[in-house]
Parts: sequence; structure tokens; C-alpha cells
Amino acid sequence: MEDIEKELKLATMSELEDHLAELSDLLYGKEYTDFGTEEFNQMFRVVHSIKGNTRACGFDSIAEISHLFESKLIQVKNGDIEFNNKAYDTALHYLNSLSDYLEILKVDLTADFDFFDLSAMIQNQQTSKKKTNNRKLNFLIIDDDKDIQEIVGIYLDENFKCEIETSSNGNEGLQKTNSQEFNVIICDYKMPELDGREFINKIRKEVGPNQYTPIIFLSGYRPEINADEQVWEKVFFAEKPLSENKLIYYIKCSIELGKVAA
Repeated sequence: MEDIEKELKLATMSELEDHLAELSDLLYGKEYTDFGTEEFNQMFRVVHSIKGNTRACGFDSIAEISHLFESKLIQVKNGDIEFNNKAYDTALHYLNSLSDYLEILKVDLTADFDFFDLSAMIQNQQTSKKKTNNRKLNFLIIDDDKDIQEIVGIYLDENFKCEIETSSNGNEGLQKTNSQEFNVIICDYKMPELDGREFINKIRKEVGPNQYTPIIFLSGYRPEINADEQVWEKVFFAEKPLSENKLIYYIKCSIELGKVAA
């Protein structure tokens, strides 16, 4: 790890520690009934700041779980979810999970962390005023490797009620996004004809049914991302070789993010 990257990560960890201390002061010693608009908005600002800061320095798993939690908080703000005792417990679990990971990072800056339990807890916050929609989900898989298409398709079929479209290159996939709306796009990053960066720039900057659709890039290569580029909102990177559990986790996160208005 280069010195500049290390310094950025250490600075972000210091900011994260401050944010978690603020969140701890806000949550501990209270009941969920003590949360008014001011307290809720303060929590929302903290989570939003954590998401942005950690994404900018490459702590992707923290940024992704914070993005998912933020999407649920937005649903609370919109009145779709009630802030009840279960929601309060989820906020505490978010705080504790990030605090545990921070302690690990202090020992090893390259360490990863399993947020699967927290992700499930966040996603189990059901809407209180709107019924869950049981319609089929639509997925688009873009990859020139037919084996990858087949593997991802099997994972999707086993875990979701869905319809699946496939494309073998970015240009063909882009054409399909112009005419059909998808819940999630699962796309190889290093593609012939149109690579991942070109693909996301085109789909995000052209008005269409998938302008804000969550995208999961499949790649062993992680590009440099400018945190100020809004095109990278609602984007995940799943490393190859693929882990079914991690891919399904990213897909569930993406589905939740897709429910939030762009």
C-alpha cells in the first residue's frame, strides 16, 4: 500500500471514529420513542457522511452497507417505514458492526468484514404503509463469457422470482437498456467494444428507463473511482471468481437501493 493511500485511509478512519462517537451519543441511553425529527436527521447526516467518506478512500464494504442503511432511512423519512424498536435496534447494530470493523482496521488496513447479518437486519425492515410487491424482478447479465452468464443465471433463479436477459457485450447490453427496464444490471467490467467505465457513463448520462438502475460489475480489477462522479452511485463491484453469497448480498442491496427514488 502506497504512503498516500495509507494516509488517506488513516485520516478516514479518524473521521469514522468521530462519526461513530456522535452516533453512539445519539443512540445509547435512549428509547426509540425519544427520537424526534432533529435526532433522526442527525443520524441520517452521520450515515450519509460515513458513506461518502469511506467510498472515497476505498473502504467499499462500509460504504455499501451505509448506502443500504441510508436507503432505509430515506424510506422512514418518506413515511414508508415506521421508526420503531426494531428500527432502533438496527441502528445500534449498524453502530456496533462498524465499531468492530474499525478496531480490526486499526490492526490491518486491508482487512475485510462480513456485514451479511447487518444487511439482512436492514432489509427485514418492512414497509408499514405499502404492501411488498411480489412481481417478478428483471435482471440483465452482460458478459462475453457464456459460463459466467450461466452461473449468474443459476444463482438468480435459485434466489429470486425473476426474468433474465443476457448480452455478450456492452453495446448490445446498452441497446437492451434503452427499451426495457431492469431492477439490477450485472455486468462484466472488462468487456469487448465497450468497457465498464464507458458503459456506466453512457447509461447514467442518457435519459432512459435504466438511467438510475443499480449496477453490479463483475471483475478481478477495481478501477480508480472519483467519489465526486455521480455516475458511480448505486454501483457495486463483485470480485471474480464469484462467491454466490456475496453476489446475492450485493443483488439484495441493489434491489433495496433501486426502490429509492433517484
